[in-house]
Amino acid sequence: MTKHVSPTGSYSLELPSEISDDYDGTVASYWKEGQPLLLQMSSYSRSTGQQTSARDRLMARLERERLSNVLSENIPITSCPESAAASGYDEQGCRWTYCYAVWPDLTVFASISGQTPELGEQSKWAFRALESMERSAPNQASTAV
Repeated sequence: MTKHVSPTGSYSLELPSEISDDYDGTVASYWKEGQPLLLQMSSYSRSTGQQTSARDRLMARLERERLSNVLSENIPITSCPESAAASGYDEQGCRWTYCYAVWPDLTVFASISGQTPELGEQSKWAFRALESMERSAPNQASTAV
């Protein structure tokens, strides 16, 4: 079973029904009880100006984070016109996967973090959630979950 969530009303995604969540008003966090894996998402709406590309945003993030063993990731978000993703390791050995999904008026940033074993089979729910992401209609009511 799955549940449909829309943290800000700007986008939505599908999660397994057993996933726990928390939304602090800016960042939505999702996890499976007993597993040290975390999916976090935030978004920014733009009403004026030129949108920054997903790749440029990702490159700037990777430069700030200074991860090691960085690899490009293929996270197909079919409803999104532009996305970019990469993963790497921090100094404590935690693996981080960063993904930017960009529409002309919206940027969604997602991070998946956990120790290497947790990013194997147990992390598939988080990657599937990102792949299911869809842009909501701009005037659609917001339901924070």
